[in-house]
Amino acid sequence: MVLKKIVPSLLITFSLLLTGCSTTKTHQEEPARTVVSGLKLGNVEKKSLSGYEIAGTVKAFQVTNIAPQTTGRVKEVLEREGAVVSQGQVLVILDAPDAVQRTSGAGQQVMAAAAASQLADATYSRMLSLYQSDAISKQELDRAYAAQQSAAAEAARARAGFAESAAVEEYLNIRAPYDGQVTRQLAEVGALVSANQTLISIEDPSHYEVEAWVDIAQAGKVSSGMTVDIQRNDESLQKGKILYVSPSVTPDARSFLIKILLPGKDWRSGEYVRVQFPFEIAKKLAVPRSAVQERGQLTGVYVVGQDNVISFRLIRLGRTSGSDIEVISGLTGEERIVVSGVENAVDGGLWKGETS
Repeated sequence: MVLKKIVPSLLITFSLLLTGCSTTKTHQEEPARTVVSGLKLGNVEKKSLSGYEIAGTVKAFQVTNIAPQTTGRVKEVLEREGAVVSQGQVLVILDAPDAVQRTSGAGQQVMAAAAASQLADATYSRMLSLYQSDAISKQELDRAYAAQQSAAAEAARARAGFAESAAVEEYLNIRAPYDGQVTRQLAEVGALVSANQTLISIEDPSHYEVEAWVDIAQAGKVSSGMTVDIQRNDESLQKGKILYVSPSVTPDARSFLIKILLPGKDWRSGEYVRVQFPFEIAKKLAVPRSAVQERGQLTGVYVVGQDNVISFRLIRLGRTSGSDIEVISGLTGEERIVVSGVENAVDGGLWKGETS
């Protein structure tokens, strides 16, 4: 009897507890959302994007690696990297005592040969006078003439030897081949260098070009004279014209080299750029680059729903075309996204709804 009375009482108590918990949850209020303003919205659209883009490297149109033509030791370095130089200006001076001694010896030989030639000329003149007065025979005159010609030839040979030695000595002065800028300097005072060892590099800063490798699949579309877009690291775009298309293909990479002339002088050798070709493909979903946000390894955009609630949507991106980026997944094309004022957006926030 006691148990029968206790069980209904417990059931009633448990029921009341459940009712109380349900009432408490019903009356809980949702947390207030952060109100966000200063946003500009845009619709996700399908656009025709540039269908082909490759990496390229900026190089000076004319680059020269300067090396000595003789062995020597670096005596003096007159210009360093970054220096602007003029044609014929001495950049590096080498020291080669053997070359200097050869030049000095060759000079002495020239003097000796010249004196011998003068003596031979005088002797022939006297012998000719004697022959004309029948004082000597024709054979003696011929011997004097032969001696004169031999001395003249020896003098010419000595002058040639001196010129060669002087040229070798002049090779010790490494000069700029044209007006330009020093981009690399490898010579150090006291170092022993050999012929054909690069000591200094100079480039002409008045003209620059881009070298890029194009996939063989695009061979029929790329031609000399074509205008392409060059995108720099600061995302600015400039026009370039293709000057050269290699007729050969590298077997390993299945690509061919092209060279693109760049406008102006505001470039640096080694600068990395993107080359965008004017090939169009079918329209693809695209968003402005300004809308894309990086969160660590995650990439996404802020989507504003019909209820004006902001959410961060993860997306996967494709190729870049100018100011737009292709969206491969994550969006359907029916969303409104934040395209300006992204720094004010808050995931879970409520857009104030001002006119955008």
